[in-house]
Amino acid sequence: DVDVEVTDTKNEPVFSSSQFTEFDIHPHIVSCLADRFGITTATEIQKLTIPVLLRGKDALVKSHTGSGKTLAYAIPIVQRLQEVRPKLSRNEGIYAVVIVPTRELALQTYECFEKLTKACTWIVPGVLMGGEKKKSEKARIRKGLNIVIGTPGRFIDHLEHTESFTLRNATWLAIDEADRLLELGFEESVAKILTVWKEQKATVCSTSVLLSATLSKGVERLAGLALNDPVTLDVAVEAGAAELEELVLPPGLSQFYVQVPIKLSLMTLACLVLEACVADAQKSSKIIVFMATQDVVDFEQSTFSAVLGSMFEDTGRRINFFKLHGEMSQHDRAEVFKKFREASTGVLFTTDVASRGLDVPQVDLIVQCCVPLRAEDYVHRAGRTARIGAEGKVVMMLLPSETRFLQVLADRHIALKKMDVSDVLKGVFAIKQQILDARTEKGAKLRSMEDYVTALQLIFEHEVNTDKDLLSMAKKGYLSHVRSYASYPKAMREVVLFKQLHLGHLAKAYCLREAPKVLGADRSAPIHGSHKEKAMLQPKQRRQKMVEVSEYDSGIGKGRTKKRKKGKK
Repeated sequence: DVDVEVTDTKNEPVFSSSQFTEFDIHPHIVSCLADRFGITTATEIQKLTIPVLLRGKDALVKSHTGSGKTLAYAIPIVQRLQEVRPKLSRNEGIYAVVIVPTRELALQTYECFEKLTKACTWIVPGVLMGGEKKKSEKARIRKGLNIVIGTPGRFIDHLEHTESFTLRNATWLAIDEADRLLELGFEESVAKILTVWKEQKATVCSTSVLLSATLSKGVERLAGLALNDPVTLDVAVEAGAAELEELVLPPGLSQFYVQVPIKLSLMTLACLVLEACVADAQKSSKIIVFMATQDVVDFEQSTFSAVLGSMFEDTGRRINFFKLHGEMSQHDRAEVFKKFREASTGVLFTTDVASRGLDVPQVDLIVQCCVPLRAEDYVHRAGRTARIGAEGKVVMMLLPSETRFLQVLADRHIALKKMDVSDVLKGVFAIKQQILDARTEKGAKLRSMEDYVTALQLIFEHEVNTDKDLLSMAKKGYLSHVRSYASYPKAMREVVLFKQLHLGHLAKAYCLREAPKVLGADRSAPIHGSHKEKAMLQPKQRRQKMVEVSEYDSGIGKGRTKKRKKGKK
């Protein structure tokens, strides 16, 4: 076991005892929350935030993802706008501005406002984001929008080039996921929007709210620009956490890690998926899998679809595999997000583009296949499950050389329980018959868990090596995986040790049967490493046998190799 010192994990309470009927909000909005959102009780952050904003006070809000903070500011905005008399009309222009870091979060926030304004249909929300046609956005702005949600770049574009886009009537400003805005380099853009906001609404009383999962110096600097004498609201502090900067997680979250030899990483991930999606025929599951790079996401999603997806294509237990990353077009990203949200069972492979703000109902399992850049990113990824009081599980896959990350988390009061890799791999038994049907090498009988895991790996390898597109994706995924180690900050390079990465075994994780040098590694982006690693780049003198149990020898079922060789012709 890994020796880690940790104090208690900090959990934020989610639901309060407060009913929406207790707040100073219109009965039509209360009914809308019950009918369209299915909620009657406020979350803790809503209980703290709604009264403050309704009083017209600015607020700095710290709360974990999945705590219901979008409604915490959306409800007061809609409540106050529906009170305006005579009633607002769309041609009066913008009364509320909501700034978010990503297009997905912009679309999701817009959908929240769209549902909420069904209680007062004369209030018109709209969304502005990159990837959409600017001409059609300008037409919507000219027609009239009262609540505008958008990304910083698009806001600035319209402020500079769309004559009808003015903030002179705006009385509400919300900056959501402020820490993520800073991470993505939007500080200057947001500051520019705030300057225009202050200039154009100089004579108008307004209310501003800034929301963030963490409160860094950068976030506090942004709060200083956006907020006037704000009330600071922190659920964790209210619940007894000692420090404002402490990382907190949803109370319904179970956290685990599994230590995996890299050559077993593909099969470990496959077995986690099988256990969640197939083992219990009566249960539907949603899984989000975080990968290191876009090329890795492309490979994993395509390969899992080709192997596990096709195994269940014509059955009642079909598994849909999706992907989401920043290089996809806005239309494709929105379509994937919509399909995954609506799916009963599905697996979404993604980069950290999905680690913040996205609200997907009933995500049961988060698998983190790569060590995040910081402890905060672990929390943001984990926050995709156990949302709004639900139960959820996160599994961190760690190489033996990466277990120091457990102490990084422990230093932030986050403790993970150990899962044994042998127990995880037993998930392969959920598809025994499918493996037997799909085997290309009929060979010896399959008896043990090791036999079935080996057979499944070979099915994956056969699929990749007989499909030109998959093979190309595998090579790109492998190379981008190696290069991803350069992206870790200096402080993390003693935690994620590239020098201990076995490049030959890594190739196995991408179903590549030849040593890396044979793959034609790109000279323009050489792979640096120790002398041992450079030696591994030489072509193997003899081809590895297709079936060799020792390839998976990681302490699981030692001694099987000789028996298997005996049975070979």
